[in-house]
Amino acid sequence: MALKKFESNDLDELDKLTQAEYRLAGESIEEFEEFRVYKDEHGLIHRDDGPAVEWFSGPHEYWIHGKPMSEEEFNRRKSDD
Repeated sequence: MALKKFESNDLDELDKLTQAEYRLAGESIEEFEEFRVYKDEHGLIHRDDGPAVEWFSGPHEYWIHGKPMSEEEFNRRKSDD
């Protein structure tokens, strides 16, 4: 699986607003052949607004600062905010 790090010239491959927001926050998005992963500024798998691991052919994974959680836990956490 080849790792693809998104640079500023790759914005057409992702939603431009989302990519710009992640760059400004010090977070990153990495794309592999079968999935995309979002990481926080410390390199931990993380995403506040959706699944942190997006499998292109299957279910997604929810992570907050390196801790996995179910979709239910993630949605409950969002509604508690």
